Amino acid sequence: LALTTSCSNDSTSGIEEQQKGNVKISFNITNYMQYNMDEVTRASSSLSNLAHLALAVFDSEGKLVNENIQTNGEKEYGNFTTTLPYGTYTLVFLGYNKDNEVIFTSPTDISFSDNYVPNCFSAAMSLTVDANTTTTQNITLKRAVGAFQVVCTGGVPDEMTVMNYTAFGGGTSLNAITGHATEV
Repeated sequence: LALTTSCSNDSTSGIEEQQKGNVKISFNITNYMQYNMDEVTRASSSLSNLAHLALAVFDSEGKLVNENIQTNGEKEYGNFTTTLPYGTYTLVFLGYNKDNEVIFTSPTDISFSDNYVPNCFSAAMSLTVDANTTTTQNITLKRAVGAFQVVCTGGVPDEMTVMNYTAFGGGTSLNAITGHATEV
């Protein structure tokens, strides 16, 4: 009897969570990808350059079920842990430098309190949570791209051989699935 009880494990919380249909998952944002302006290559950048990181979890119907926002300097900056019941989810990860409140309406409609998407990096993924779900996942953020459209109406003069344009920013809403900031 003494041998049996000494070999038993007092911590059964992990087993109980699995049996109840919940899985504790950790997400580690490892870095973000920056496009070099003079090259076509991407360069990995340190998370210490971003003021905020955020995780939003949406259920299969698009309802926000979990939100976590971290500020640079926090002890576990870049590491998110959440416990989710079995099901299908869309997860959105953001990295940004603006101090305005981020508003997660859906994975395709993320905005900020001043109605302008700042220079930010994002990642979105679908996740099915079941007994086989990997409990630790590494995430790399990619630059969100401001969407714009150039429309020429009427005739274009024959003398025109080159058109230069400059894009200064994003839109009013971010679609994390496509990675584009769009006008609403």
